[in-house]
Amino acid sequence: MLDKNILYAILAASLATYLTRVLAFILFKNKKENYHLLFVQYNMPLVIIIILFFYTFYEVDFYSYP
Repeated sequence: MLDKNILYAILAASLATYLTRVLAFILFKNKKENYHLLFVQYNMPLVIIIILFFYTFYEVDFYSYP
């Protein structure tokens, strides 16, 4: 019985994931691309890299010898 429940949960999660991805393309296929969204899409990878860089070296003391 437990194996069937796990299988049903996996199938439900797979179906929900598939439907949300497909419905986005179906609903927005005739929409024009937004300038602001394109700007964010273009610049977001660099912003994330900069944030990760500063987060990584936030507590590093460069003046002490290791």
